[in-house]
Formats: sequence, structure tokens, C-alpha cells
Amino acid sequence: KQWYQRRVREGWGKTATLKPRPTVTLFTTPLCGLCLEVEAAMELLQKKYHFTIEKVDVSMKGNKMWKRQYHYSLPVVHYNGEWLSRNGLKEEKLVRKLEEEGWEKTATRRPDL
Repeated sequence: KQWYQRRVREGWGKTATLKPRPTVTLFTTPLCGLCLEVEAAMELLQKKYHFTIEKVDVSMKGNKMWKRQYHYSLPVVHYNGEWLSRNGLKEEKLVRKLEEEGWEKTATRRPDL
């Protein structure tokens, strides 16, 4: 019982509140060569900054809205639901966004500030 009271008094076992990783969404089609290059570049950056990559195939049935919007601009990249770039990946923009939000290289999760 004493060890438990000591843990509570000293705050042992408290966990930091962590925010989820940022999500980078890639809008693509299966026949898009530039999309494959962008995906490869994103995977390399993902190893350094640990964000989540989500792919949206605009040629699929349920994605008609995205196809109408982005068909002639693929690949399109969103960062946490907001437009970041089209017709390719602007790596500098993505890195700047990640670093502005406190996601530094090799960080696993961003602590709540």
C-alpha cells in the first residue's frame, strides 16, 4: 500500500497526452507515373518525420467528387485535410509544415504543448 501511495504522490505512471500523427493524403490514379514518384518521395520523408500516408484513388466509384476536382491536376497532396500541392509534391512545403507543428526528424509523436 505504501508503494502505491508514493506512486500517486510523486505522479508515477502519468502518461503525456500525445497528438496523433499528421495525415498526408495523396490523390492518385493507377496509371499516373508522377503519382508513383510522389508516393516514393513521401515514403522517404515518412521515415524521417513519421506521418501517416493515405492514398485516394480518384478513379474508384466512390471518389467522383475528387475526380471532378483533381482529374487534371494529379497528383494532389493534402496535409491534415488541407490542400498542400498539385501536379507533384513540393517537399519543402511538406517539411516546413511538419516542422512548424513540432514534428522534427525521427520524432515518433508530437507531445502536447
